[in-house]
Amino acid sequence: MMKAYVLAAACAALCVPALPIAAQGQQAVQPERIDSHGWAMVEYIKLKPGTGQRAEEIIRDYFLKADNMVDASSGIHGLHMMTGEWDMIYVFPLKEGVSDLTWRRSPEQIAWMGKMAEIAGGMDKAAAILEEWDGLVAHRERALGYMPASPD
Repeated sequence: MMKAYVLAAACAALCVPALPIAAQGQQAVQPERIDSHGWAMVEYIKLKPGTGQRAEEIIRDYFLKADNMVDASSGIHGLHMMTGEWDMIYVFPLKEGVSDLTWRRSPEQIAWMGKMAEIAGGMDKAAAILEEWDGLVAHRERALGYMPASPD
């Protein structure tokens, strides 16, 4: 008998999200896309203790230089935090919107890695810098967001 009550409660809970649509009366609900000025991937970075200076060197001497060599107008920007949980927060605009996330390796990523290799003195040295960077990071999280075209 208890299982029947749990099943009934689960079915009722699944129906609740549909209520606002049904409550709109007889009007047909129309599909609607998000109206935005663009999408971005936001990366929150927590560094291992004592690695901040080296992390900033890698960003300045390699990552930003490679980015500027590929696309000076990429729009990437970052904050190096003074308070809070995260040491750095970087925003990576998605020029083609969420479809940018469908690449395993995008043409831009390939070009960027080529510039990293040029700066570092070879692909193996560029890969070693990326591996070193990963070793400096204690934790990272990524979030996807958009810039509304009009206030919500």
